[in-house]
Amino acid sequence: MTTVQLNNNGTVTVTMEVAVSVGKVFSMSPSEGYAGIETGKAEVVDIVTNLGKDTEYESDVSAYTDGELSLYEGDELEQRTAELDNTPFIIYMYISGTDRGERYALPADVFAEHSTSQY
Repeated sequence: MTTVQLNNNGTVTVTMEVAVSVGKVFSMSPSEGYAGIETGKAEVVDIVTNLGKDTEYESDVSAYTDGELSLYEGDELEQRTAELDNTPFIIYMYISGTDRGERYALPADVFAEHSTSQY
């Protein structure tokens, strides 16, 4: 679902809802803040919570969270860890591009910001 709102200041607010499910294919693309995301088609392999603990995807999730959590200390680190613990992570595998066959994990909101639905 997409909603469009024309604002009084001459701007438009576009809100999009993205449905992510296992088996769905998305086109991925990087951004300035996430330049490491490879351009290509990726298939959703799984959706996990609890930082992927006790799953085969734990190392994929920690590849993201280790870098994220290194930005915090003390109470902020504890708070951010708790937030990430409750965050759904999208586990995806590239099916095209230079990272074909590679598996990655991103928080659901970050995944949605860097993907467009294909099928």
